[in-house]
Amino acid sequence: MTKNTSLILIFLLWLIIGTGGYMLYTEIAKESSEQVISPVEDDDSWEDITDEEDRNGENIEPNISLSEDNKNIMLGESVLLWINDIRLMNMFREESQLCDEFNIESSMEWREFCEDREVFVSQTSFASIDISPDNTKVWFTLESDVLIPDTLVGFFSLSDNEINFLSNYYLGNEFISFSPNGAYFIYRGFCWEAKCGLSVRDSETLEEVWSINNPEYIDMRQEDVQFLRWISDNEIEYELGTEILQELF
Repeated sequence: MTKNTSLILIFLLWLIIGTGGYMLYTEIAKESSEQVISPVEDDDSWEDITDEEDRNGENIEPNISLSEDNKNIMLGESVLLWINDIRLMNMFREESQLCDEFNIESSMEWREFCEDREVFVSQTSFASIDISPDNTKVWFTLESDVLIPDTLVGFFSLSDNEINFLSNYYLGNEFISFSPNGAYFIYRGFCWEAKCGLSVRDSETLEEVWSINNPEYIDMRQEDVQFLRWISDNEIEYELGTEILQELF
């Protein structure tokens, strides 16, 4: 073997060893890089992030409330229903007995209440409100300084700006409560001489599904009725006179 041949063999051996070492170094570096780029996720940290995103994305119910003076129903800082809405005044003018001919002829105070809008506003307020489970309707009771503590029950629809009245204006009328799942609501209405009736309606359609102590002529009542509790979503317990009864509807 000549000297030149030996040098060539040594060079080839060095080249093979160098190439193998470079490939091994490259593979190790690649694995190390992948570990840095794709770290093992911390389950607890991920749950915390997810919970925070859920909280940030949750639906916030509208803030419906009464104004401090009880003259307006508010949605945040905006007015949904003013006490000076002419539909409220017309209810007293046309449907309540406050503004019949006898009353306005016998009392200047009642005449001003029935004919002067500013007087009506100053003497009338929302006694209370309740919000439907789907946040689309507001049940309210109205009262007036002209005749206290008589009340009127009605509701206001946010979707179509409609007002409906569920009772006359008299002592004892009140919105009571929604059923446990909110499908129904119950109220006392059309009271007369401290005797009232109970009515249950569908919260969505407002269709009456049951009533008690509501004769054709309200002065025919012999006893008062009191709601006691919801037994379930479609069953109530009430007191009629001295009897405690239950009704499934």
